[in-house]
Parts: sequence; C-alpha cells; structure tokens
Amino acid sequence: MSEKWKKCLNISVCKSYGFTFEREINEYIDYFNDCSDEKYCYCKVYEYLGDIEQAVTIRNRLAHGQWKIQLNSNESNLASEEITSFFERYDNIQKLDLLYKVYKLIAEIISSYVVYKDKVLTNNFKQEIKDKIFKIENYQQRIMKSDFDKYCNKFYEQEIQERKCKKDIYKRKDT
Repeated sequence: MSEKWKKCLNISVCKSYGFTFEREINEYIDYFNDCSDEKYCYCKVYEYLGDIEQAVTIRNRLAHGQWKIQLNSNESNLASEEITSFFERYDNIQKLDLLYKVYKLIAEIISSYVVYKDKVLTNNFKQEIKDKIFKIENYQQRIMKSDFDKYCNKFYEQEIQERKCKKDIYKRKDT
C-alpha cells in the first residue's frame, strides 16, 4: 500500500516540477538540486510514506477479524515484530488521533504538489510544505512524549464539572 502512496507522490512531484514520470523509478531524489528545499521536502515526505504500510496492514488485519492473533500473509505464523511494534507505539486513542493528523497532513502535502500554482515564482509553496513537515514532526514528538493519564484526566475533570452543573440545576428546581 505504501508503494501506491509513493507512486502518487512521485506522479504529483513530476507533474509539479516538470520531471518525466517513469514507472520503474522509485525515487526522484536525484532529479533535485543538491541541498535544495525541494529535495529536503520530497525526502521527508517520502520517508513518512514508509510508516503508512504498518498502519494499513494493521487496519486490514483488524477488519478481517484477526484481533487476538496477527497472522502473516500465509496465515501460518504470527506477524512480524514490525507489526506488533506498531501496537506498542500507538497504544492509545491519543496517539492514534495524532497519527491520523500526520496522515492527513501527508495527503495535504501530496495534494499541494498537484494543485498549487506558481511554485517556482514564489516561496509560498516551499514554505507551506515546510510548515506541514514541521507540524508532522511536532505531532511525532507529541506521540513519543504523550502522557495518556494526563490526556484522560482532562476528560475526567470535564465530566466532573458537567455533573456538578447538573446537580446545581436539579437543586435549583427543587427549591
């Protein structure tokens, strides 16, 4: 699945910068000038696409009922450590929500390559892509440093406040 995302990125980058798209080329890194912002952005997004494979594999296995035992494609062995490490890394809803935001930003970047006009004439395009990459890196840091208890505590406090307000409303009705 990540190969399809990479192909989509490559097609959009080729369209964007006037490169000739060739199916047998997996990466277009060499097409950019050395140390250019465009090359940096392309490399970062290409790197992020590698992470998508695990998420898609996990989603497909869960969708097909492999809840307790993650099988490999032959349905003979447990899945690789790579897949189980995904569960360890994204072990709560807070992390999964941040991961969703990362994937959404990746899709926005690919879309920007296709639809943004005047890429060469202005720095707005480069800055927009860099800003999105910065947000992705920020989300990844937040995933690594997240504190689920603190995250849940916020909702717990909110629930207590709502219950207190409801009690106050009922007390007023009784008097």
